[in-house]
Amino acid sequence: VLNRYEVSSLSLEQVSNLRNALYKLQNDQGPNGYEAIASFHGSPGLCPENATEKYACCQHGMPAFPAFHRLLTVQFERALKDNGALVGIPYWDWTRPVKSMPSLFTESFGENPF
Repeated sequence: VLNRYEVSSLSLEQVSNLRNALYKLQNDQGPNGYEAIASFHGSPGLCPENATEKYACCQHGMPAFPAFHRLLTVQFERALKDNGALVGIPYWDWTRPVKSMPSLFTESFGENPF
């Protein structure tokens, strides 16, 4: 289990660790890699499993929408952990005033997969 932090409270070490894990995940072409996980959400369509006509597994506006995204988040977070992440997917507290974009998105040292 990884702890999640508000995105603006991540330390530089946590930001670096999360970026490195995401970079590794994005380069993983296996069944638990970035593209494989992302394809469950959108394209290419993978659902239903044994059908000839397939569509995106995530159907926005449907009753299963919240549960599906929770599962997708857990799967993505586990893949990040498998690639070295020490923190979970950060959340953004939209009730707090934003003075600037968090460093997770703006710092450009090394590889920034965001």
